[in-house]
Amino acid sequence: MNRLNYSTKFALIASLIAIPLIMFAVSLSIQFHTSVEQVHKQQRGLQFLRLSTELIRGLENIRDNHVLAFLTHTGKLNFGFSETREQTLALIDKIEASPELYQQQDTQDFIRSLKVDVSTLRIAPGMEAVRLAHLFDNATLRVEKARSWRLLLNNKYRITSSSNPHVVTLLNFILNDMFRLSSPLGKARTYGTYFLTQHFVSSNGADAIDSSYQALNHEIKSLSIKLNSAKSTGQESRTSPNLSLVLRALKRTRNLLDDKLIQSLEQDYDPYLYYEAVSQDIEAVYVFIEEAFDIVDAILYKTYIDKINSLKIFYVSVLVIGFLFIYLFIGFFYSIQVNIKTLIHSADKVANGDYLSVISISSEDELKQLSLTMDNMRQQLHVREHKLKELSITDGLTNLRNRKYFDDTLEVDVAKSNRSNTPISLIMLDVDHFKSINDNYGHQAGDKCLIALSKLLSELVRRKGDVVARYGGEEFIILLPNADQEHAEALAELMRVSISQLSIKMENEDISFTASLGITTVIPTANFNHEKLISMADSALYMAKEQGRNRCIYKSLALNGI
Repeated sequence: MNRLNYSTKFALIASLIAIPLIMFAVSLSIQFHTSVEQVHKQQRGLQFLRLSTELIRGLENIRDNHVLAFLTHTGKLNFGFSETREQTLALIDKIEASPELYQQQDTQDFIRSLKVDVSTLRIAPGMEAVRLAHLFDNATLRVEKARSWRLLLNNKYRITSSSNPHVVTLLNFILNDMFRLSSPLGKARTYGTYFLTQHFVSSNGADAIDSSYQALNHEIKSLSIKLNSAKSTGQESRTSPNLSLVLRALKRTRNLLDDKLIQSLEQDYDPYLYYEAVSQDIEAVYVFIEEAFDIVDAILYKTYIDKINSLKIFYVSVLVIGFLFIYLFIGFFYSIQVNIKTLIHSADKVANGDYLSVISISSEDELKQLSLTMDNMRQQLHVREHKLKELSITDGLTNLRNRKYFDDTLEVDVAKSNRSNTPISLIMLDVDHFKSINDNYGHQAGDKCLIALSKLLSELVRRKGDVVARYGGEEFIILLPNADQEHAEALAELMRVSISQLSIKMENEDISFTASLGITTVIPTANFNHEKLISMADSALYMAKEQGRNRCIYKSLALNGI
């Protein structure tokens, strides 16, 4: 059996029955999973549609309340503008807190812009001369943008592509029919309340009110036709929200317009009562919308459960058939068991760090190719381990050596200097006021400064054997074997001057900064503690900071007792 490849082995039994069954099972599985995922996606999308509809509702209230509060600016009427704005901002925060929804770029762009827009809305006294139509139309733009965003969500989650016609009908009611009521109802509430507070109606205002009246009439006729059609087909009584309530609300608002404003302006009619009456009618529209959402949600949930149950039945069937075939595959298992054990043993050796033992088996089938692939992987792991060792001694931001490398190298170089009786110098450098750079310009700007500084230090320290390392944060350290005090001080001063001349270009301005440097030199004796060298350089750096920064301080190291 070992001389046969896998195609031959499985062809003996599976070619006539197993392969067609597997292909059929995979095809059905993909269809089931796609169907389940589509319904689940529609369920998530429906929740986002509800959230976007709630946002539209808040924006409509902000539009009407802000226009009224802005134009009337009187304490006699409380239109709840501030409360409505805070509620809408809280809803925006809720959208931002939704990971799946807010990670979408179009949602981020819209919500960020909307949040700034709503947050900056204010009521300014003395602006009553601004045209009512101008304010209302500008505020309506926010509602239109929210509606466009809602349509994008609907397209993304393909909710209106549901196979259930009742779902499609209800969503079309929500997205199209109910939204068309926003403008005439909003104008009826805003324009009507405003003119009742002013006790007169201008010619332009009369035209606007009449336009709202005609629009409401048109929508009443359109919805009446749909209601009658639903009744005739029996759909109106089958899990449908009460469209009659919406029609009655529209008629009440239309009649209010006609009685209180169009026929004649009722001077002593309380504007706040009018405002509350129309607001209740608008609330009736949103009650209808919520009922429609609940029905769609229930339908999608039932569809989802049905599909999950179908999927379970499918998998049970596949398992039963699969168990029948297991017995046939046992023989193939024993034929490849030895080679698999060999590969496992070889993989364990690689896992334990043995990258030198070649992985090889005697089989001539696909397992042979697998062993060759594993051996290639072994060789690549050996190469990558070497690269990882290199990465472990390199600072990820600046590409300089890191503190671990510096500590190991310092101990070795101190021992060499002791044997050769030559001086060794250390320069410790710290960026002045680096925290202020991060606070004022951000951590990305701080990173740019550190990268530019690292490049400059690498250019200035050119001797073979010298080490420039990032010691931590904005601290750098330079190790100079076989360098006396004069050389170290001259190099440190060159560094200080060069750093002060650096200019990091940002979007709005250039950033410049300075650095303080501490220097020390020693010819180490036997048993010299290399950490003393670091401690003395750090002490010199501290003195440079204390004396005003942007300077180099040398501090000698006494060897007595070291």
